[in-house]
Amino acid sequence: MLQVGQICLLLYSVLLLVGGVAGFLKGKSKVSLISGIGSGILALVGYWLSTTHPPLGLGIGIGVGLSLTVVFLIRFRKTGQFMPAGLLCGLSLIAAVISGLALLQPGT
Repeated sequence: MLQVGQICLLLYSVLLLVGGVAGFLKGKSKVSLISGIGSGILALVGYWLSTTHPPLGLGIGIGVGLSLTVVFLIRFRKTGQFMPAGLLCGLSLIAAVISGLALLQPGT
């Protein structure tokens, strides 16, 4: 399960990075660029740390995922639009849950 959590965290970090750049290119949103790159790098650090210190790295993944779940839930409630807020809310929650399940496995 540890490897599943690590792969999920890696994919999630790439999604955040690409999403931040796409938000900037499509809507000229500097906030999307900065927050996407910042959260993507933080998730990438979590992945990197999970390879040597799984509890710390997966803990960072849980923190990033839950934080962004709240942010995107608020944005989704405000706009009512599934794209991108609703989708990212769901994906962030999934990333947090998978990281949490990987952290709970014996030997992690």
